[in-house]
Amino acid sequence: MTTKQAQPGDVLSARDAANELGVHFTTIYRWVQKSEIVYINFGGSIFIPVLEVEKLKKERTKIATV
Repeated sequence: MTTKQAQPGDVLSARDAANELGVHFTTIYRWVQKSEIVYINFGGSIFIPVLEVEKLKKERTKIATV
């Protein structure tokens, strides 16, 4: 089985985005409620664009190194 590389137009589920960012998935939902994260609501499910996850990873790394 091969693993698909995420492409810029791809999205992650809220749980997968949380795993990538090292936060609990409820944190993602909290950010969504506060409009602190770009998301897509599709059929009642929340998806986070890969580009948004990458941006947040860079921001969190920057904060951690300060």
